[in-house]
This record gives sequence, C-alpha cells and structure tokens, in this order.
Amino acid sequence: MRRTVRDLGRAALVVLLGAGLVLAPLSAHADDLDDRKKKVETELAQSKADLAEYNQEAIQAANELKRSEAALQQAQGELARTESQLREARAQDAKLAGELKVAQAELAKAKAAAAKAAADVEEFHATIGARAREQMQQRSSVSGLAILVTSTTTGDLNQKMQWGTTIFDSSGRQMDRLRALKLKQDAAEAAATKAEATVAAARKKAAQHLATSTTLNQQATAARDEVARATTARAQAKQKADQMVASETKRQQELVSEQSAVNKRIADRIAKAKAEAARKAKLEADRKAKLEAARKAKAAADAKARQDAAKRKQSTPTKPKPVTASRPKTTSSNTSRSTSRPAVSSSTPLFSMPVSGPITSVYGMRLHPVLGYWKLHDGTDFGAACGAPIRAPRDGVVAERYYNAGYGNRLMIDHGVVNGRYLTTGYNHATHYVVSVGQRVKRGQVIGYVGTTGYSTGCHLHLMVWQDGQVVNPMVWF
Repeated sequence: MRRTVRDLGRAALVVLLGAGLVLAPLSAHADDLDDRKKKVETELAQSKADLAEYNQEAIQAANELKRSEAALQQAQGELARTESQLREARAQDAKLAGELKVAQAELAKAKAAAAKAAADVEEFHATIGARAREQMQQRSSVSGLAILVTSTTTGDLNQKMQWGTTIFDSSGRQMDRLRALKLKQDAAEAAATKAEATVAAARKKAAQHLATSTTLNQQATAARDEVARATTARAQAKQKADQMVASETKRQQELVSEQSAVNKRIADRIAKAKAEAARKAKLEADRKAKLEAARKAKAAADAKARQDAAKRKQSTPTKPKPVTASRPKTTSSNTSRSTSRPAVSSSTPLFSMPVSGPITSVYGMRLHPVLGYWKLHDGTDFGAACGAPIRAPRDGVVAERYYNAGYGNRLMIDHGVVNGRYLTTGYNHATHYVVSVGQRVKRGQVIGYVGTTGYSTGCHLHLMVWQDGQVVNPMVWF
C-alpha cells in the first residue's frame, strides 16, 4: 500500500508524541519532518521530470508487460494451489468411498445376521408350537399337571411326579434357548441399525466432500482459463513491449547520431573560428611588422637627417633662436582617465538564466526506464510555463536553428571564447524562436518561447552547453 508524504509525516509525528517529547524538541523534529517532506516531494517531482523526455508509450508498454507477467505468475500460483487442493480432495474422495464400501459391507453382514437371528427365533417359535400341539395331543403337558393334582395310588403318583419334572425341565430349557435367540436377534438388529447409521453418515460425508471436489474442480478449470488468458495477455504485452523497445532503441540511436552531428558541426565552427583567428592574427602580425619596418626606416631616415643637419650647422654661422610659447603637455594620467571604461563587477555571472523557473531535472546519468541501461541526460531542465520567454544568457551569434524529432525546435548560440573556452549554448522543445541563423544577439534578448515539441510530455526548457565542442553540465557556467 502506498503512503502519502502527509501520512508519513503524521505517522512520524504520532511516534514523537508517543515518546513523550517536550515542546521544544517536538518543534525541532517537526522542522525535520517538514524538511524530509520537502525532500520526498522534491524527489517525487524529480522522478517525474526525469521521465519527461522519454517515450511515454514505450514506458507504458514496459509497465504493462511487468503487470501482465505479475498477473501470470499469480494465476499460475493460484492454479498450482487449486490443483493441489483438488488432488487432496480427490484422494479424500477415494478414501471416503473406500470407507463407505467397507461400511456397506458391514451393513450387509449385520442385516444378514439380523435376518438369520429373526429366522432362528421364528423357527424356534414354530418348533415350540409343534411340540406344544403334540403334547396336547398326547395329553402330556397340561393334562400332566392335572394328573398331579388328581387322587391316585402312591406308585402312580411317583410316576406322575417324575413325568412332571421332565416336562418342567424341558420347558425351562426351551425358554432359556428362546431368550438367547431373542437377545441375539436384538443385538443383530442393533448392529444393523448402527451399520445403517454409519453408512448414512459415510454417504453424507462422501457427498459433501464430492461437492467440495466439484467446486475445486470448477475453480481449477477457472484457474486454467485465467492462466491461459494471462499467458495470452503477457504474450501480447511482450510483443508490444518488444516493438516499443525496438522503436525506443532506434530513437536513442537517432539522438546519439544527432548529438554526434551537432558536436561535429560545433567542432567545425571552432576549427573555422580558430583558423579565422589565426588568419587575423597573421594579418595583424604582418601589419605590425610592416609598421615596425616603416617605423625603423623612418627612424633611420630621421637619424640621417639629423646627422646631415648637424653637419650643415657646423658649416654655417649661429643665429639666435626665436622665442616661442610653450604648451602644456598631456600627462599619461590625464590620458588614461579620459579613455578608461567602468570595470565589470567580479560578482556578475558569466551567463544569466535563460528562463524564469525552477530546475526540474539536472544534468547527469539516468537509468533508462525501458531499455534498462544508463544514459546521459545531456542538459538541465527548467520547469517554465508554456509560452514563457527564453532569453539569451550572453552575447553571441545564432549558429543553428532547426527541428529534430527528439529535441523538438532547437536553437544554438555561439558565444566565442569565454575564459579560454569556446562555448555554445543550446535550447530545445520551444514552441518557436524569434531570431535567425547568423543574427547577433545580446544578453537578455528574447530569442524564443518555452514549449513541449519533440519527445516531451510537458512544457519546459532543455538547456545544453558545449565546451570546446563537448557537452558539459550547463550549471558550471551559470
């Protein structure tokens, strides 16, 4: 989550308050926070300004490629996670299906046991019923009890008692067997009921988990579709980014070629200026030599004339010289005062600022946002308003004026030799210029107006300086 500078400042202030600082240190820290805030804001503005002269479409394509690659990685990760869950779910489905199969087998066994127990009980009831009917027919059961209570002889009584005991013993054993069969039937039915509950629970759990698996399968399918979509988007973004990289590479090569051509033209002008200066120096030297020769010839003639005059004087009588009024001589000090000029103050800068506006991007190396290598930002950018006047920073002659795809409307002024260096200033991205090639301009004269032509995303002046034909940091001379 991105946090604004204000949020950072507030957060830092809360920390300071929480630390229990007194008012004076808090004020000092608040000042520090303000300084840090301004620094962050300046850095943000700088980063935006640093991108002002790059191909924004190429930057957008590169950023879109990064986003599509991140989306593809996220989709692939989501697919891997979903497929892992789906595999686990399917394994659990198989496990639950096995458990359900076992439970169903147990249920079948329990039902079979319950059915057998019920059949045994039914069979016992049928057997007992048959025997009871047989005994009734043989008058052995109830009638036997009746015999026990009727009057008879002692021998008969003993025989009847023996018979009654046999009957009761036989009936008790049958009742015990009946109870055992009944208990076994109840246990079998209870086991069958429990098995049915187990099967029902297993079937419900399997059905629920199958629904989860179905959902995961649908999610996996959606994830695969998303991966396919992200793959396509990434391929399209890469294709566009590759095209933009190729275009941007070509543009940078054109800028490099443009810069080389400009450097050569300036070097040619420097060589021409030096040749012209040498020619003038030779002419001046020849002129001075001729003047010196003439002076020496005149001095020799004057000396001979004086010698001849002296000889004539010796041969003629001396005449008194007429008295003439003397004229005051002009002193060297008077002469120097009459021809002196006011000296330029040592505090006056060699160059004045060409526009009124803050520096938004400095001269130096930058990491190209698309191509990924370091390149020179060959000038200083001033954040002046659209249409703001551009002024000549020093006297000079307009050397070049033309349009370039990268730099937009360009103008160059040769300032000649300054402090032993041949200097040229360049102005870029203007709406238009109001001076022409070959025109001599004065310091402070309006030469054009700030614009955003060429590779530029906002109005600004891109100022350049060539020192002896090589690009240097402009602010060294301002």
